[in-house]
Amino acid sequence: MSFGKKALLVVLAVALLSTIFVQPGAAQSNCDPSNTDNCDAGKDGLSSMLSNVHSLAMMVLKYVGFIAIVAGAVLWWSARKSSSRAQYGMWLFGGGAGMIVFYFGFGIFISVLKFITNVGGP
Repeated sequence: MSFGKKALLVVLAVALLSTIFVQPGAAQSNCDPSNTDNCDAGKDGLSSMLSNVHSLAMMVLKYVGFIAIVAGAVLWWSARKSSSRAQYGMWLFGGGAGMIVFYFGFGIFISVLKFITNVGGP
């Protein structure tokens, strides 16, 4: 197996394992769709589920981005004379940085939408 396939396998394994370590049931709620009395803050089941999916997506973006930055930096700085390893390290580092930038940008976008629609505001 080539180094590129090994690196891809490691990245996919880390991405899948990170969803296990960061609250795997975060998108689930104890809100029954037929009876919304137990729902958080009076939300209906669909709204509560969408809110939980949003928080799970943001959490995965943040943690996988940080993991990719660290893994890319380690690969890049430990490459020595291996140009392909340095290239994979730079790609991982750049991809992780892009995920972190997307995390903050998406958070700002959702906050602006909530402000415009006055949802969750004062």
